[in-house]
Amino acid sequence: MTGASSDFESYFHVNASVLLGINLPSNEFCEASATISAIAGDILHLKMVPDTIPALLPAEAGAHMIVKTSDAWCICRSECELVTPPVEMNIQVRLKGPLNIQQRREYFREDVLLPVLWSIPADQQLAVVRSEWEGGRLQARSDMQPVMVPCRQGFKVIHWRKRLSIKPIRINLSGSGVSIPTEQSLVPGTLVNLHLFLPLNPPRVIMAVGVVIRSFEVHKSNGKSFQMTALHFEFLEERDRETIISYLFMEQRSLLRQKADERADEEFPPEEPEEVE
Repeated sequence: MTGASSDFESYFHVNASVLLGINLPSNEFCEASATISAIAGDILHLKMVPDTIPALLPAEAGAHMIVKTSDAWCICRSECELVTPPVEMNIQVRLKGPLNIQQRREYFREDVLLPVLWSIPADQQLAVVRSEWEGGRLQARSDMQPVMVPCRQGFKVIHWRKRLSIKPIRINLSGSGVSIPTEQSLVPGTLVNLHLFLPLNPPRVIMAVGVVIRSFEVHKSNGKSFQMTALHFEFLEERDRETIISYLFMEQRSLLRQKADERADEEFPPEEPEEVE
C-alpha cells in the first residue's frame, strides 16, 4: 500500500501504542515502545515509554526507523525517519511508507465473562516488570490448579491463593490484548499485571503483563457509567496466546450453535402431546 497521508491516518491513531525499531550509529539494532500523542499528515508525535528512551539517545535526526502499530485488527508497518531526537519523553518521526498491512488471527475479539485479577506494579521499569512476570510464571507451575465452579454469570474461581472467590466480569478479549473495567482511568503506557482464568478442562490461569492503550467511559442505558481500560499484551507466553485464541473460537462456536437452536425452536415449536382418552 502507498504511503499517502490519508492512509497513514487510517492506521495510526492517537493514543495507540507503537513499536519503533532503529539501527543506531554503532550498528546496533534497538526497539522502543511509544504512544501516539498526535498525527499531522505524515508526521507522528510520539510519547516514549520512559525506560526505552536511553536506547534512542544516540540516534540523530534523519535516522532510518521502522514503526509498527499494535492496537488494531491488523499489524501495520511503515518505514520512517527521525525528525527530532528525544526531548524529555517526546519525539517526532516522518512516515515514509510503504504501508505493510498484515491481518492476524490473534486480533479476533469476543466479549466474554471471566474471572480477572489485575494490579499495577510499583516499579514501572520494563525490565523489572518482566523479571517479576517470569518469576510469577515459575511460581504458578508449582501452585495448585485454580478451581472453577458454575455461578449465575458463568464460572467463578474459589480458594485460589487465599482468595475465597473471584467472580467473573465482562471483558473484551483477544490474543493481542484485553479491555477490562477499572475503578479509575489509567494513564496510557502504564504496565498492568493480569491474571485471566479460563474455564477449560482443566481450568487455566493466564499470567500476562499489559500496557494501557487508553481508558474510556462507558455509559449504560440506565444513566450510570463506568471506566473501561484497553490493554495490549506486552508480555504473554505464545502457548498462552494460542490458548486464549482457541478458547475464543470455542466460545464463538458455542454462541452460534445456541443462536441456531433458538431459531430452530422459533421455526419449529415443539408439538403439544395428544390427550390420551
